[in-house]
Amino acid sequence: MIAVEFRTGKVLWRAGKTSRSDQDAMVFADSHAYLRNSAGRVLLAAITSNGLVTKGEFVPPRPGTTEPTWTFPVITGGRLYLRDQGLLLCYDLRDKVSRRRPDVIFVPTPQDVVEKMLELANVKKNDVVADLGCGDGRIVITAAKKYACKAVGYDLDYECVRLSLDQVKAARVEKLVRVEHKDIFDVDLTGVTVVAVYLGPTLNEKLIPQFKKMKPGSRIVSHAFEIPGIKPDRVAELTSEEDGVAHKIYGWTTPFPASVEARRARAHVGH
Repeated sequence: MIAVEFRTGKVLWRAGKTSRSDQDAMVFADSHAYLRNSAGRVLLAAITSNGLVTKGEFVPPRPGTTEPTWTFPVITGGRLYLRDQGLLLCYDLRDKVSRRRPDVIFVPTPQDVVEKMLELANVKKNDVVADLGCGDGRIVITAAKKYACKAVGYDLDYECVRLSLDQVKAARVEKLVRVEHKDIFDVDLTGVTVVAVYLGPTLNEKLIPQFKKMKPGSRIVSHAFEIPGIKPDRVAELTSEEDGVAHKIYGWTTPFPASVEARRARAHVGH
């Protein structure tokens, strides 16, 4: 195996056989090579400028055959498919976060509602805006373009993450915006000053422990849905020019009132 610089044709490095077999089939995904030799052994390796770095290997079961395996591995949807004669094997490559299904489907917020949400949050250049369930990235992109602030989008759906990254690149705001594939309930919000959500009351309530860790004076804005039991500081309504529908936007400022926490504690004890 060799690595060649495409522009010049220069050979960067040569590697010996990755196995005792004469041939390896290879597929490349997420900066790694998945190599499979004719005996069926599968090797995972990172491809660097200095050569292959082995990360792991295994030998899949091959019941009833000793014939060579010539088919290439296939990766799609976070799964590795291996065909060996009449046998088809499937391995789940996704981590725990990737396996959990998103809590809501992606429904885009109209652009004029996005702008109203950020206006209601009183976003400034020194803010850090987070969108929990960023969809196509329009909230974080708008925050960066309009207010020149830093922004981060989180989403559990790989397709939404890819879509957001493409949109961030197209908008040329890569220096201000990052998008991460994460479970929003595992996200640390202590360094965030503005949070935008479009999730529903049950999920909003589930986020309260994370909201409580935000710095005093941080703002939370929610499209369409309130945080149960916590009265918003401000409410705005906008009839969108995109869909002709009246949209409500709710806003809160941290910390939440002590009376709210007392009521929640009493309700928990009663429950």
